[in-house]
Amino acid sequence: MDFLYRPTEYELELSVLYVIKNLKTGATAPLLHNIVGSAVKTNFFEIGHITYLLIDNGSLKEISFDGDTVYTITDTGVTNINYFYKSIPYSVREKLLDAVDEVNKRVKFESEIKADILPISERVFMAKCEINENGEKLLDLALNVGSREMARKCAAYFKENYEEIYQKILEIMCSKLE
Repeated sequence: MDFLYRPTEYELELSVLYVIKNLKTGATAPLLHNIVGSAVKTNFFEIGHITYLLIDNGSLKEISFDGDTVYTITDTGVTNINYFYKSIPYSVREKLLDAVDEVNKRVKFESEIKADILPISERVFMAKCEINENGEKLLDLALNVGSREMARKCAAYFKENYEEIYQKILEIMCSKLE
């Protein structure tokens, strides 16, 4: 059984700031609980309480984004965590960074494979699909497919099967060139 450190309220505040500062995506309450809860002994309600204390003291801002409540760090919060981050025990900081890195890798992967639905006209839609690697665009595919439902299906299929689609396009294009 793993031992989880029980932080003080101060260490928990710093842990929340540390996580939000290092995340490359929106920090929702469940995400904060998952990350912080993986490193220290706490619960969802404590994280919520700490989050609102940090909003009250000006270290965090609460914004609504795509129907979710997301927490962002303010300049005051960045100053505080940059100055006091060493007050978080080293082993806890490492666990927090490991959990944040996992989330950031997922976000990076999701940002490299894109499939969106774009309206062409009132009843005609397009599936716009991209594969990016290290900031370089490998594939940019725009399919005018007609209905919104068909564009949604094409976008979903692309996200699930992008490797196979890319490979087949390369095979078809390159086989005719040799």
